[in-house]
Amino acid sequence: SYEQATMVCMSVSALEEWQFSSEQGERNYNQALREYPAQVIVDLAALRDNMRHLVDITNREGGPTEVMGVVKADAYGHGLVPSALAALAGGATWLGVAQAREALALRNAGIGVDRARVLTWVNNPLHAPYDDLIAADVDLSVATLTAIQKIAEAARAVGKPARVHIKVDTGFGRNGFTLAQIDSAIDLLLPMVDEGVFEIVGQWS
Repeated sequence: SYEQATMVCMSVSALEEWQFSSEQGERNYNQALREYPAQVIVDLAALRDNMRHLVDITNREGGPTEVMGVVKADAYGHGLVPSALAALAGGATWLGVAQAREALALRNAGIGVDRARVLTWVNNPLHAPYDDLIAADVDLSVATLTAIQKIAEAARAVGKPARVHIKVDTGFGRNGFTLAQIDSAIDLLLPMVDEGVFEIVGQWS
């Protein structure tokens, strides 16, 4: 069974007294209690071990199958970079984020392509920093014709191909190319692949 990754304690708690790694950490915690009496304590070792369990299950039949740790929205409030590092320590080889700024924050924190591929998927194609993302070796989801064109422009400007994942709407209606759009997307994508502007990594939904 999974270990408990997040413990929430209020003024009455059954938890054992927390062991701090430093005196400064304990002082910071006690100061925070003066303003924020409710606490959320994230056990990164539990996150690591949960990921290790998922990797083991995924590869039980032989593998190797790569596993992505999704750390969008500040890792659902658990802390973007610490949670990403815990996922990698547990055997994840991919990290998933919604926003471009999250992907760049992971790269800026020192999580290079040698440690993990990073995929980002919710970006406004008219404003997304595709040039920075491509330069940082971040994989990009493509879900609109406008995104294809904007990513291609950025890839040409950076001088390296964009690694893209084609998102297809399989019925949820939230995001992705519909069946009515997919032929137009392919017609636009294939010449760019031939040009060396795009490297199509996969398709997802």
